[in-house]
Amino acid sequence: MLWKRSFIRSFVLFFGFFNGLWLSLGFNPKQEVLNMIKTYLLNHHLVPQIVLTWLPIAVFVFMVGLLIYRGGWIGVLAVVLGFIAGLLVLINPVYSAMLLLSGFLLGLVAPKERYL
Repeated sequence: MLWKRSFIRSFVLFFGFFNGLWLSLGFNPKQEVLNMIKTYLLNHHLVPQIVLTWLPIAVFVFMVGLLIYRGGWIGVLAVVLGFIAGLLVLINPVYSAMLLLSGFLLGLVAPKERYL
């Protein structure tokens, strides 16, 4: 049960809050890394373009599915609250901190008992 709680809390922080923060700053680290990888792989003709286009979508769908499996819809709500907190951190830091704290608190109750 403890690893499920830490899993949801890390999703709230890393998958939610930091993605919102990067978006509010106007920087997309995922796109920067993918552009670097694309440039390298396409110059060496190792991977077709279609794989590099659909791989990030497949990883995102897998991560959201894993989040729903481990934390249910409450876990998804906790991550969405973390994302909104990251978006609002530059506008209103106090409100952002309250949203992030509420996301963490929801992360405590999110894991389902039936998956033990």
